[in-house]
Amino acid sequence: MKKRNRKFYDKFYEERIKRESQLYDPNYQKNHTSIIKMLNAISGRVLDIGCGDGIFLDKLRMKFGNSAKYYGIDVSDTAIKAARKKGFHNTYVMDISEEDLPFSDNLFSYIFMVDVIEHIRDPEKVLKECYRVLDTDGTLIISTPNFSFIKRRISYLLGISLYKYNWYEHVKFFNYYDLTKLLEKLNFKPYMWNCYLSILPFLIYKKFKIKNWININIWKNLLAETLVVAARKEVW
Repeated sequence: MKKRNRKFYDKFYEERIKRESQLYDPNYQKNHTSIIKMLNAISGRVLDIGCGDGIFLDKLRMKFGNSAKYYGIDVSDTAIKAARKKGFHNTYVMDISEEDLPFSDNLFSYIFMVDVIEHIRDPEKVLKECYRVLDTDGTLIISTPNFSFIKRRISYLLGISLYKYNWYEHVKFFNYYDLTKLLEKLNFKPYMWNCYLSILPFLIYKKFKIKNWININIWKNLLAETLVVAARKEVW
């Protein structure tokens, strides 16, 4: 499994790096934009799980400068090499599905999992590791596709395959209630949601330069295309 994952993601990042300039467009990777809007400031140590080629870490650095010390892990050696070229030297190749985080307890002020949790076969194990390495009152921020989004519900009823959504590498599926229950079970307290819904295809945005998404904070389980949640570590 580990070898297959690394081969798949090495190829994925080889292709993605070729179109990297597009990925800095705030309307292309809306999950990045939604997360950064949730943050007034960051400090201490920051960990990006599934950091890829460092693009989200780079966006954090562009927004907040060197107020934090940036760390990242990813299964892809190709991705980590690209991240280090951006100056993120505290980045490491590892498979979070197979290995424990190589960090001491209570180390990080923020942990980010940007469209990662749906790729993990045992998310509870990984979240327990996040809890361990997150500082007291530290913040975990997760984004993931909403399995119960109304458009997807209709697609399932019509028999449209998940492959249409490029979900062939997704092994877990979440909606608002599932994700909330999982976080609370593991002593994380969700305190902020910043979900969103795409309203125009990206190609239309590219032509007319129109914002192609809106934030959804009502009826999240039905209307949110992607769930974005900030949860605080609770210590009893």
